[in-house]
Amino acid sequence: MAKRFGNQYRIAIGKETSYGSGFTQMSGTPAVGSVAWTDLLVHSGVINMTPTINTAQTTYKSGLTVSHPCEEVQTTSMGTVTVSGDATLDILEKYIGGVMVEREPMVMVFPAKTADIPSFVLYQIWDDAPSEGKFKVNRVKGAKLQQLVITGSQGGLIQFEATFETQTVEREVQQEITGTDPGRRCGTPLQFGDVIATLAMGNAATALDTFSITFTNEFTADASKFANNMTLFNPHIIKQGGEISYTCNYDSAGAEINLSIISDPDTINVDMITIMSGTNYFQAIIPSIATSLDLPDVERDYFKLNYTGRIISDGVSNVPEVDISNA
Repeated sequence: MAKRFGNQYRIAIGKETSYGSGFTQMSGTPAVGSVAWTDLLVHSGVINMTPTINTAQTTYKSGLTVSHPCEEVQTTSMGTVTVSGDATLDILEKYIGGVMVEREPMVMVFPAKTADIPSFVLYQIWDDAPSEGKFKVNRVKGAKLQQLVITGSQGGLIQFEATFETQTVEREVQQEITGTDPGRRCGTPLQFGDVIATLAMGNAATALDTFSITFTNEFTADASKFANNMTLFNPHIIKQGGEISYTCNYDSAGAEINLSIISDPDTINVDMITIMSGTNYFQAIIPSIATSLDLPDVERDYFKLNYTGRIISDGVSNVPEVDISNA
C-alpha cells in the first residue's frame, strides 16, 4: 500500500503558451509543446486544489424511493486553487504577473487590454522518484488569477495568498518536465522589519503596524466562462481592482484630520509600501478612495488608526503600479 505524506511536495507555476495548453515552451529548445524547469518558478508553501463539479437532474424514473445514479449527471467542471506562504521577491514577481503586465522594465501596471493577462499551469510535485523523466504531480491547467493578497504585521514575515480559477483538477498524474530539476531551495523570505511605508494617513513617522494589499480580477459569468464546453473556456477579465488597508499611528494634525474624505469620491489617497530585500525591493504605489477610517479608541489603542481604501485609477496621474528590482 502506497502512503502519501501531505506536506512532502513542492509547488511549481509557469505561464502557459495558450489558455489551457498546459505547456510553457513557445519556441526554441526544449521543443514547442513541452514544459521546462527553466519556465517554472519552484517554491515552498501550501497549495490546495479543490475540484468543482456541477450537475443536472435528469428525467430518469427509477421506480425506487431511494436516489438512483441515473437521476443526476455531471455537466461542467472546474477547479479552485489557493497558494499561500512566505513571500519572496521571486514569488511576488511571478504571481503579480497574473493581474498586471510589464509597462517597462521593472514596472508592472494593470493592462489596457485584460486579454494580455496570461494563464498558468500549476503543479503540486510529490517527492516520488521520477520515472523516465516524468514526475508524479497534482496538476491544473488554464489557471487564471482571481485574487492576490499580500500581508505583513509587526514582528513577522510578509505573507501571500493567491487564488485561481482553473480547469479540472488532475490528481496523481505523470508530468514530463525537461531540463535540470532545481530541487528545493529556501529563498529569502521578506521581513516586515524591512518595510518602508509612505502613507496618506498616519503620523509623519509612518509607524506601520500591519498592512494588506489585495489585487483582484473579476471574471465574466458562468454562461460565458463555459459556453458550450464541459470545462472553463478562457474566462475573460471584465474588471480589475482591489483594496489596501493598514493600521498605523494617528496624527491629529495630519491628513486624516479631514474626515470628509470618507464621503468624497474626488479625494484620492496615494500610499507607497516598499518591501526591501537587501538592495532589491518590491514597491507598491497604490491610489485609493477611502471606504473606512477608524480613529483611535480607548478600548483598542490610544494611538492607532485603521484605514481601508478601494484601489482606483484615473488613467492619468493616479495609476496603481508595482516596481520590482530583483537582480
